[in-house]
Parts: sequence; structure tokens; C-alpha cells
Amino acid sequence: MSPHPHPLAYIPQSALAEACKYLTKSDSLIRAGKLVVAVVDYATDRGNTATFSAFVSGLGPSLFAPFVNVLKHDREVSSWFIRALGKMLGHKDVGPFADNAGCMDALDEQKAKYVSAVTSTLAAITEHCMLAHNAEDTPDINAGQQLSPSITGELASASSALGYIPTVADITVTMPRGGQSNAGDEQLGRILAGLAAFLSTDNNRFVFCKVCAASPGGTRGTSVLAALLDKDVGLPVQVYYQTVFCLWLLTFMNTNEDTSVVDTVSQALEEAAVPRRLTNVLREVSAEKVVRISLATLRNILKMSVTLRKEMVGAGLVGALHSLCFRRWNDEDIREDLGVLAEALESELASMSNFDVYRAEVLSGALEWTPAHRDEMFWRENVEKLDRNQQEVLRCLVRVLHESGDETVLAVACNDLAQFIKFHPRGRVIAQSLGVKARLMELMVSGEGEVRRYALNCVQVLMIRWNRQES
Repeated sequence: MSPHPHPLAYIPQSALAEACKYLTKSDSLIRAGKLVVAVVDYATDRGNTATFSAFVSGLGPSLFAPFVNVLKHDREVSSWFIRALGKMLGHKDVGPFADNAGCMDALDEQKAKYVSAVTSTLAAITEHCMLAHNAEDTPDINAGQQLSPSITGELASASSALGYIPTVADITVTMPRGGQSNAGDEQLGRILAGLAAFLSTDNNRFVFCKVCAASPGGTRGTSVLAALLDKDVGLPVQVYYQTVFCLWLLTFMNTNEDTSVVDTVSQALEEAAVPRRLTNVLREVSAEKVVRISLATLRNILKMSVTLRKEMVGAGLVGALHSLCFRRWNDEDIREDLGVLAEALESELASMSNFDVYRAEVLSGALEWTPAHRDEMFWRENVEKLDRNQQEVLRCLVRVLHESGDETVLAVACNDLAQFIKFHPRGRVIAQSLGVKARLMELMVSGEGEVRRYALNCVQVLMIRWNRQES
């Protein structure tokens, strides 16, 4: 009786050859990454300085260079090594060890490369997560692909015909409602865990914001991190929490912190529109742990700069806080943070003029139908202020009109432009110089009911002013 053939004998050789194509270097690197994570967790979680020192000593004078080089690989591989490397670079003893070994310059260089890799990987995963959740024919997110050198659909560029208005980058605020976990979500979870470990020291927080500020497009890294909160990718609650936790770490300043560090971090948070994004999180996400960490982050931001406080007011945080006060919370910290924030912002609001409040709202990008937008007296008294500071507020309003996808924001922007054209002596000429007519005509065709109506009204006002000035 002949022995049974091996099961592989039933598989066509062509199929075996095809399967072998998928056995790539990535498979080995993923297994290596999982092993490195396990080793690093052991070396860092025990709280034993000797264990960590022995581990780092074994790496030699190049320190983490081999791990940093792997971060250039595909998203799945890099997510494992970002997770491990973040814990290494965020350990309290890594700085003293590098100083004693005379390799601080190498360590600083590796930290900068780590931040750049985290930024690029986060952007790439976010982009593919968005596609995966919104199109059934999206390619498998697990597929190993080289990182894109640029981000498709990245936050608004610093260079633009209208000039750079940093606080209105990526005005579209479509909040994800949660969704089923997929490979991209798991990758994000690992990356954010590594980044949180990295940001656990004051020096690393400064490095993160400094590297991001020096990158093309300004605070790209901080903006990419914050943009996870408003990309329509259906993020799970845990990824929301991890993202806000990283932002909270950026705001966690010691009382004796160097003012240059505080200024660098404050500017990064301002240009990434963090107050506006967190305000929208509080409106849209009901999970208590997300609300708690969001409020804690905003409370820290209160102490950082006046500009950030005004942006909170402009983003409508006061109203969001009032709504949250009517909910029942089990966490005492939430109730305390709500009280502190409400009191501070109401005091800030009381010190601001009507135009200050309006300006803060426009710069935040969170336009709503607040009373000023339809108050004729407000426009008569303040219309010429929109033309000040190199038309800061007006240019920001135009930028919102071009970039937002939110119906209410677009309708309010059309209304405000119409009011400006109507009451400003040179309103029509200025509006034409900013190129609003083509966008208004587009919204008249493609916009929804309210947007179409206000766009039509703005075009009518523009043409009436034009006829009057011509005659």
C-alpha cells in the first residue's frame, strides 16, 4: 500500500510560487518588531535602572540607529518599531546614559528622525483609514507600502495665494462616529502608544514641537496628530483617547518650564487649531474617558497663552461646556474641570469686545449663527476692522469659504462676506481682489439649500455694489 502523499502535493506548483511572492522582508521585520516590543517592555516596565542600562549598553555607540532606520519601512513594520522606540527614547535614564557615553548628539538626531517618522506614518495611515472607511474598493490597508513622501489631502499649506492663516488649517469638521477596528486602527494604536511614551519627558515634548515647526508646512506633525480628531475615518474610542492623551502630554508643563519651551508648544497647539478640535470632540464623543482627557487638556491650555484662550471662546467652548454641565458624570475630575473652564472662559469673554469675540470665532474656523452675524449695527460699527492687520479676519473668512465642507460654516461665511460688501465703502473691490466670486458661483450650483441661498444673496450684493460703483 503506497503511503499517502504529503498535503502540499495537492497544491499546484504555480500556486506555491505565487504564495512565495508574499514572503517578503516585511514578514521578518514584523516578527522582529514584536520581539523588540516584548524586550523593551521588559526593560522599561520593571522600573529597574540597571536593567535598562544593560539593555542600552548592549546596543553599542550607535544607540538606536538600527531601529530608526527601520522606521522608513511600510506602515505595519514601522508601527511596531515606533511603539518600541518611543519607550526607549522616552525613558528617564536614556539622556543621562547618552551623556555619560558621549553620544548626546546622536541621541538628539535620532529623536528628530523619530518625530519625522511618526508624523509621516500617522499621515499615511490616516489617509488610508479614511479611504478604507468610505470606499468598499479601497486596497488592503495591511499591504506593505513605502511611505508617501507627501500627504494627499494634508492640512492647508502654509503657502497660498491668500496668505497663511494658521488657525484655520483644514476647516472641514466632520467628526467620526466610531467604527469597527481594522488594521489601520491597530497600527494607529501602536504608534500613539509609542508617541505617548516618547512625550513623557519635557525635553521630548520640546523636540516634538521644534522638529514639527522646522518641517515643511510649519507645525505639520502637531497638525497631523490633532487632525486625527476630525478626519472622517471612523476611529474607535480608544484611538480617540490615545490621540487626546498625546495632546494632553504636550500641554503638561512644569511650573519652572523654560518660557521658550512653553512658547514653542503654545504656537504649535495654536497653529494646529487644537482648541477647536477638542471642542468638537466634546460635542460629538460621549465616552467619559475621552471627555475627561479632553477637558484636562483644555484646562492645561488655559495657562499657556491668551491667544489659545481666545480661540477657545471663538470655537464655542463656552456653549459646549454648558451642555456638558447637564450630564451626569461619575468622575469628580470632570465636574471640577468643567467648573474651572467655564469660570475662566466666561471671565475671558467678559473682557472681550463684540468684535474680539467675532474675530476669535472666525480665526477658529468654527462659524455658527451667533447674534453678531445678523446684527446690522454690529456690521456698521465694525466692518472696517475686518480690513485691518493685512485683512487678517477677512482673508481668514475667505479661506473658510474655500476650504470648509461644513454647511453651517459655509452659509455663515457667505452671509458675512455679503455683510462686508454691503457695509464697507470698498467692499466690492476688496472682495473681487480676493477671488470670492468664482467660489460663490460654485456654491450656488453645488451647495445644499442654506448654502446655495446665502451664496446667491452674496453674489447679488456683490453685483449690486458693482453696478452702483460703476454708475
